[in-house]
Amino acid sequence: ATVLPLLTLTVRGGDPDQLKRIAEKWAYLFIQRNASLFASESVRSFDFIQSQYEETRKALQAKNQEKLAYMEKNPVDTMRGTLGAQLSLFNQFVSGLDSRQVILAATQAQREELAKALENEPRILDDSRVFIDGAVIEKAINPVYVSTKQKFIEVSTQEASLAAELVQIEKKLEEYRASIVDLSAKVKTIEATQSALDAELSLLTSNRDSLAAKLQEARLAKEEQGGTIRV
Repeated sequence: ATVLPLLTLTVRGGDPDQLKRIAEKWAYLFIQRNASLFASESVRSFDFIQSQYEETRKALQAKNQEKLAYMEKNPVDTMRGTLGAQLSLFNQFVSGLDSRQVILAATQAQREELAKALENEPRILDDSRVFIDGAVIEKAINPVYVSTKQKFIEVSTQEASLAAELVQIEKKLEEYRASIVDLSAKVKTIEATQSALDAELSLLTSNRDSLAAKLQEARLAKEEQGGTIRV
């Protein structure tokens, strides 16, 4: 490779030996001066990069500790598991609610039919008499009415029980719905914070690696200072 001169010096005079001594002395002083300046600049550059590297390394370490502490305080995987379990239970209650509503509607329709049947069925049979020693004691009760009345009571009781059960299911659904909404919001917040921390860690890691490479270059330049100047 061709090495170009950094500086060309022309000295004029009548004494060649003296001119040579002057040129050599001037070149020597020039080299010493520039070597000193180069060394000083190399040291300053090395120290600056080293301080930047140490600062970035410590910041990266602190950010890693911050993330670990945050994730320990906010165990998102556990929260996701809890959220999944609550969603499963919520869906089960929704399915149970739907089936109970169908049964309740059928029970209500049955009760209404029985109520109409009771309205049309006489309680007492007018042409029926109960005789004891030849005397009329009382009219006979209609057995169809009695059985219908009993069935009406049973169905009405079942309807009331189903209605009360539906109230409890709906209440439980509201509790699970509120819990799911709250837990979902927390998980999203934690995931967003985690993403932000990861982005900061990625940037700090990139800066640290870049500064490590520059620090190595500055170290080599510092070690090789003064050896590249020629006259």
